[in-house]
Amino acid sequence: TDGLPPEAFKICEASDHAMARIPILETYVRSLNLAVSAGIGVYEALRQLDGPILPSIPEQ
Repeated sequence: TDGLPPEAFKICEASDHAMARIPILETYVRSLNLAVSAGIGVYEALRQLDGPILPSIPEQ
């Protein structure tokens, strides 16, 4: 949770929502880590709400 501001982390803890850790080995890419993590969260939320299925790219 290095990329998450302490205030946001406290809000997540207080709201009883499950948190996930996404391990990333590189350092000094805080904003990218946070942006990717947010994208993963939004994708999963939409998937669970029965969002439209995205077309898959056929293997070549």
